[in-house]
Amino acid sequence: MSRFAIMPASAVTDARLSTRDLSVLAAIGVHTDRNGWCYPSLGRLGEMLGISRQAVQKSMRSLTAAGYVQTVARARDDGGQASNRMRVLFDTEHPEGALRVAPPATSEVAPPATPGVAPPATPGVAHNDPSNDPVERQQPARVRAPVVGPPEWLDSQAWEDFAEHRRKTKAALTEKAAKLALAELSKLRDQGHDPVAVINQTILNGWRGLFAPKESHAVRGNSPRESEAQRVERINRQHDERERAAGMF
Repeated sequence: MSRFAIMPASAVTDARLSTRDLSVLAAIGVHTDRNGWCYPSLGRLGEMLGISRQAVQKSMRSLTAAGYVQTVARARDDGGQASNRMRVLFDTEHPEGALRVAPPATSEVAPPATPGVAPPATPGVAHNDPSNDPVERQQPARVRAPVVGPPEWLDSQAWEDFAEHRRKTKAALTEKAAKLALAELSKLRDQGHDPVAVINQTILNGWRGLFAPKESHAVRGNSPRESEAQRVERINRQHDERERAAGMF
């Protein structure tokens, strides 16, 4: 499913913001809900843009000072620090003198060509192949976003962690699988379970399915003689059978 990044148009011409600041603002806009709120971590934004967490933090300070982003600290149930709650602000106006002005155009003079002389070729290397560029090779792999975005009640970082876990266990989260997983999380949420805790339990145990934490032992039917590897294999087999029955493969 296609995603869009919504950001204030005034930020594009704001001279106080660098190109990197605009990239961070656009990355935040990918995660926002209809009211502009989202919960991505600084590390997640850095992975999306191929920059460090410290670079994201510096841009966040610029965006906050310029009035384009509002941050609210969050705490986990155990008292630890969770990722900040962020909101993109769309009613920010340029202060006087902050409008970006394009430099005057200058005529470009091409250097004289040397007839019959071509740049030396390196055997086996295609000069137009971007994979041969050392800068390109140094860029970290971008984390692919899930094919189906999370609803407003589900933490976006937890949903992305679940999708990445499914890819690493060779059970890619297809669109249909994502919809079934969200339906299961919604059902467990209605039963009073924390969706993030359900996802964390699945990742911790190496499962592919989603189960209620308080029913984990009853659902597994775990026996004293069953090893951890056998239990994980049985749980994953039950989940695969459930997805097969749903017509996913």
